[in-house]
Amino acid sequence: MSAKQSTNWFWSDWSGDHAVRSLTPAERGLWIDLLALAAAALPMGYVCDNRGNALSYEEIGRFANCSPTEAQSLVQSILDKGVCGRDQSGRLFNRRMLRDIELANKRRKAGLQGGLATKMKWQAISGLPGDLPGHVPRQAGRAPYQERIINTSFGAARAREAVDNSASSDAEPESGFAEKAREAVQKSSGICSGELVATMQAKGWVKP
Repeated sequence: MSAKQSTNWFWSDWSGDHAVRSLTPAERGLWIDLLALAAAALPMGYVCDNRGNALSYEEIGRFANCSPTEAQSLVQSILDKGVCGRDQSGRLFNRRMLRDIELANKRRKAGLQGGLATKMKWQAISGLPGDLPGHVPRQAGRAPYQERIINTSFGAARAREAVDNSASSDAEPESGFAEKAREAVQKSSGICSGELVATMQAKGWVKP
């Protein structure tokens, strides 16, 4: 077994902890070996194998160079003196390692949240679009697709057609236009000749 990461060793905890000081030299030696196993285990802090199962006394004795009976007696003394704990599955664990792992996870989570908040603030200041789910970033350096279509000859023709259709839809009825034309002719000439009226009637501008 090899540790995947280094473990902080606090000499004050080792030399100043009353529970550890109450261990016999044999118990203290086994406890050091158990700490090495816990530091290399997954999850870290538990004396277990690669599948997360508790180690048997035979496996502990093989690692610590002692018999299974001796390993069981030493482990029981370590538990009775409150140096380590045991969970419901029978795994031995070190409380200090578990606290350090929990604190590291909290700091990692807080760091990710702080980094995301800083990123969003920088995007707001610089005018960049926010990194939101389903967001399509703004295209820079080129005109939008609709503008590039209109700038082509085909697009220009379609645009003029749309303008003409809009103008024709807003135009007044022919009868109203004819009446205005007739009034304009009357005002300009003062009379409305029969030839002009006949022409307007033939064009369908004025009803007979």
